[in-house]
Amino acid sequence: MKSLALTTFSPPRPRATRLLFITVTVTIIVSMSFMCLLPSLRYRYHLANEPGGNSQDSRHKLNQLTCANVSARYPGKPPIKAAASSVSFDVTSFVGSVPRISPQTTSKSRLRAISINTMGTELPGLMCLSTLFSAALNNVPLEIYGSNAYFERISEGISNKKSAKMDILQSILCQLDPLDPILMVDAFDVIFQRPWDEIEYLYAKRWNSPEFVMSTESNCYPRFIPKVCVGNDFPPVPPNGVPFINSGVIVGKAGAMLEIIGHALEVRKEGIFGNKTKVMGDQAAYARAYYDHYRRKGFMMDHLSELSSSPNPPKPAFVELDGGNGRYFWWDPHTRNVPMIVHLNGNGKNMYWNKQYYLRNGKLKRELREQVSNYTFIFEGETATVEGICKDWMELN
Repeated sequence: MKSLALTTFSPPRPRATRLLFITVTVTIIVSMSFMCLLPSLRYRYHLANEPGGNSQDSRHKLNQLTCANVSARYPGKPPIKAAASSVSFDVTSFVGSVPRISPQTTSKSRLRAISINTMGTELPGLMCLSTLFSAALNNVPLEIYGSNAYFERISEGISNKKSAKMDILQSILCQLDPLDPILMVDAFDVIFQRPWDEIEYLYAKRWNSPEFVMSTESNCYPRFIPKVCVGNDFPPVPPNGVPFINSGVIVGKAGAMLEIIGHALEVRKEGIFGNKTKVMGDQAAYARAYYDHYRRKGFMMDHLSELSSSPNPPKPAFVELDGGNGRYFWWDPHTRNVPMIVHLNGNGKNMYWNKQYYLRNGKLKRELREQVSNYTFIFEGETATVEGICKDWMELN
């Protein structure tokens, strides 16, 4: 007698077997893909403007009060250059880091590059060898502020000069339109790698003009300040992303930047370990302010180092990419891209300071002198030339 199992069992047809196999395979692939995408989805959610933050109106009122207090403490106005007109820039000449686009595509970005200098002209060599020479070679319309009499009144009562950069930047932002886009960079250790048009394109087009973006680094600093490296609500980091805040390069709207500086200055009042006589540095104050507010206010971090990259360990060493005509670019093997700016903070100065393509034996190469010498920038509200400040750091013709 045949068993029930044998009499009722019928092997699946070949077509049915193939369909079953395909269905199972597709299900597994989709599930694995979704799991791989989770970090990216969480990261994109982090970049979105989440509900519950300050409206533009409430931000404006808060910033008005802030600027009124600044004016009361420091009468007069800082010598800030008037905003440039909204001029379109040609994106057809871009190479390397931007997609191929239509010749008709233009953007009316008014991005301003502002650098805060709290050292005056005491260390011009540092400014020349990094920020000024690289700005000239990439047509960056740089403005440097922080060392005239007005700004010295602001910084003289602050023992930590790095921290004073926040107060000086706050006084400058109070003179600008809240919607003005600003790129803020350190004065002594920043290398511009890409043309200014590409930096504008990154901010205005690829990033769609975000409110506020902080650069990042692999090494968390300062570790001794509570809630900077541990014990806070840190944003998710995408694959190959860099996790920690770096205050040397910031970009965003003047109003949003002014708001977060207000939060950072409030954090600074805590002092260090409760000792209010010790002034917290700008990076620690920015980090605390950012982590406390990023979810409600839609602030961003440049986790993929598209705008700026810091080479400090544990990040792998940068790689030279030949750009032709004796020029090369630093490629970041961790984020796998060429950042617009390299920030040589900390040990980065020792690692890369004298390795820039435009330097030879610690001075600007003779063959680049003509291109750089007549480049003009704004220094404390007045037009200056690179040669006027950096002559001693150029090879003789």
